[in-house]
Amino acid sequence: MASPAGADPIAAVFNHINDHVVRFGPGGRFAISGHIVMSWIVSALVLGVFVWLAKRMASRKGMAPEGTFDNLFESFILFIRDEVIVANMGHHGHAHAPFLLTTFFFILFSNLLGLVPGGRTCTGNFGVTLGLAIVVFTYGVFHGMRAQGVGHYLKNLAPAGVPVFILPILYPIEILGLFIKHGVLAVRLFANMVAGHMVIGIILALPKLLGIQVVSVPAYAVASGIMFLELFVAFLQAYVFTMLASLFLGAAVHPEH
Repeated sequence: MASPAGADPIAAVFNHINDHVVRFGPGGRFAISGHIVMSWIVSALVLGVFVWLAKRMASRKGMAPEGTFDNLFESFILFIRDEVIVANMGHHGHAHAPFLLTTFFFILFSNLLGLVPGGRTCTGNFGVTLGLAIVVFTYGVFHGMRAQGVGHYLKNLAPAGVPVFILPILYPIEILGLFIKHGVLAVRLFANMVAGHMVIGIILALPKLLGIQVVSVPAYAVASGIMFLELFVAFLQAYVFTMLASLFLGAAVHPEH
């Protein structure tokens, strides 16, 4: 369990990625990971925001969006749908847009809430990012088998025209590669969300480690700059995860593309 951050900025930074235990029930008998609780909060937030947006869209009856909030989210939705999902999957991507958009906004909200003072970066927990990768893997395999049939899906794991005697060697490699590709999704997101916080924490710790308080001002200035970079990374990593997920899903559902 992480200690309270208190007034220490270094502890406050690392507290975003350190997991902590949330206890409940009689005498605190039951406990759950704080990052899991944060992922529930993010899920509720995503659901609440888009249920509210759906009601607003229904009330407009096809008219243009009104207000900054509506325009902002519609811009994100259209960009991810057209420039990521459809661009990578063709017109077949429309059927999978709800899943991929939900994935994008869950990761984005998780990343952004991890930058809020007192918040937790649940995507800085490998268990959470691995869970996301497993969901993408399961979704892709299920819809790949559904679209192609089980036999054709397994057959298309190996490139066409490969000599039969090579298949016993090639198939295990292709299956292993399928797991590795999705594993990379989990590692990439986890590593990027943890790395930024660690760099900021180390920079803030330099004056104390070196025993030279005069470097505190430049250290805080550099850390502030990296914090703005972290805001960009929060958007970038949600985009990259969704883009790779759409590529893997497109290859599973329509391997000819």
